[in-house]
Amino acid sequence: MKSNRIGNERGAVLFLMAVMMITFLGIAALAIDTGIWFVARSEAQRAAESGAHAGAGYLMVAPGDDPGARTEAETFAEFNQVRGVTPDVLPDTDIDVLLDSQKVRVRVQRSTARGNPLPTVFARAMGINWVDIGVVAAAQAWPGIATECILPFAVPDQWMKWDPAIPGFRPSQFGDVWDGPAEGGLDYYDPGPAPTGTGYSAQEVGQQIQLTTATPGETPQPGWYYSIRLPGSTGGNDFRASIRDCWEPSGEHEWGDPVWKEPGNMIGPTRQGFRDIFTDPNEQNMVWDQTMGCPVQNGSGSCVAYDSRRIRPIVMFDPTLWPEIDQGMSQIPVTNVAGVFLESWDGNNTVIVRWMNYTAVAPSSDWSDSSGSLLRILRIVE
Repeated sequence: MKSNRIGNERGAVLFLMAVMMITFLGIAALAIDTGIWFVARSEAQRAAESGAHAGAGYLMVAPGDDPGARTEAETFAEFNQVRGVTPDVLPDTDIDVLLDSQKVRVRVQRSTARGNPLPTVFARAMGINWVDIGVVAAAQAWPGIATECILPFAVPDQWMKWDPAIPGFRPSQFGDVWDGPAEGGLDYYDPGPAPTGTGYSAQEVGQQIQLTTATPGETPQPGWYYSIRLPGSTGGNDFRASIRDCWEPSGEHEWGDPVWKEPGNMIGPTRQGFRDIFTDPNEQNMVWDQTMGCPVQNGSGSCVAYDSRRIRPIVMFDPTLWPEIDQGMSQIPVTNVAGVFLESWDGNNTVIVRWMNYTAVAPSSDWSDSSGSLLRILRIVE
């Protein structure tokens, strides 16, 4: 009888099953808490990337406005919740604005130090009531090489005086004209996809220039434009429409690609197109803010988005080609693309514009510094 009780294993099996159930429940509880942690981390990453994107996007419009970029990054990061709680993003410590590289870095965290750690569920049984999470993301206004929605004009790219002692020619001096590469005259270097020459570049953001119809037979001034025909555009009505609105399909315009010169002078449609823009109630009361370095609606205190009709890209050509273009060259090679803000209009065919960055649709192969492209495309880089 005694030996039968010693050989009975039913109690041992029950004990092992109880231990295994506790272990399995612990593993399941840990898996649930770990899953919550991963979801929270993913939500925090989305908040950080959203803020970084917004901050770098702001620098595309206002490349020198550090406080504006921080505010934009903070606002958009805090639009996102992390497990139902709005993250506390501190603009001075959680956001880096690197103006030289047009980069914005955002940190998002829920932590004990901030008073908002992530609570656990089942891990509390093991004495773990809270966990900290922290992520970082950075976005950059990366140089681009192609864009869409261009104005139907081509202007000569920037040239400089051919004299090593002279740092450069700034075309806001409306009196200078192209004299060719003779000693003491003016010369031009094609900046190419990775600008190292003297074409218009990021250092010109905010510079004024006068755009006006080229005078046939005369050497060009900075801002003298030739009318171009966009794909699918025919006649004066289409030309007017391509000034007023984004012409579709306008196609992508990239450095090195040619555009077709418009055989007609298009003086009437040009005037009508500018009139349509400047008399549009939605486009009025817009001015250039010198401090922020961008166009703003009067009293708004924030930069105007790219969906304004008064912010458009424009293509440029090598000024050494002007004699052939002036005599009727059917194709004009594009050497550069930039954004312009249409600041004022004289009621005819002349507008004063300011150079701007503009949204690209294709990135450059590598980063170039502040002397680089006026086309920018947003990229997450960290």
